[in-house]
Amino acid sequence: MEIRHKETGAILFKDESPTMRETLENAGKAFRAVIGKAVRGSQDENRQTIWKIDQDLMKTAPDLRGADLKGADLSGMDLGGIEVGFVNPDTDSRATRSFYFSLEGADLSQANLNGATLNWVDLSNSSLQGANIEHLPMTQTNMFDCVETLNIRFDGITPSEIGQSLATRMSEAEDLLWEAELERSPGM
Repeated sequence: MEIRHKETGAILFKDESPTMRETLENAGKAFRAVIGKAVRGSQDENRQTIWKIDQDLMKTAPDLRGADLKGADLSGMDLGGIEVGFVNPDTDSRATRSFYFSLEGADLSQANLNGATLNWVDLSNSSLQGANIEHLPMTQTNMFDCVETLNIRFDGITPSEIGQSLATRMSEAEDLLWEAELERSPGM
């Protein structure tokens, strides 16, 4: 199947899988495999970690920014990015670097994300209107940043523990914006 851009129709990722679900899983696996090969860590004489990134290889990683995933069944899937670690055996020091799987600007409206893992996924500017996000693990997901900047549409999301948490964070962000506006407005 093909994963296409929501506006241009350009093919963002293509494989021989019979379903969108399998195609998206394969895109995630391919992303993690490329990053795992393209990124290496080492330390300099001051014990500072130096990350070496093969930029040519990085260009081959799937990039699903703006993907049309409207109504897709992504329940229980691992859509996560990858955290690359480096351990110096001489100093026993460890460093990590996270690489986000980008679904920035994707149309995930009406998608079933129930139980999907979104660790290290960039959902900024994505539409989640009407999406089911029950039981959604989102450690290190670039979604809360978007809540604070109000870049994601949340209307119609299925209530759940995570959904309630998101609603609370949105409410807090709106309260902070309102308070800031009051402070800036003379005579209020």
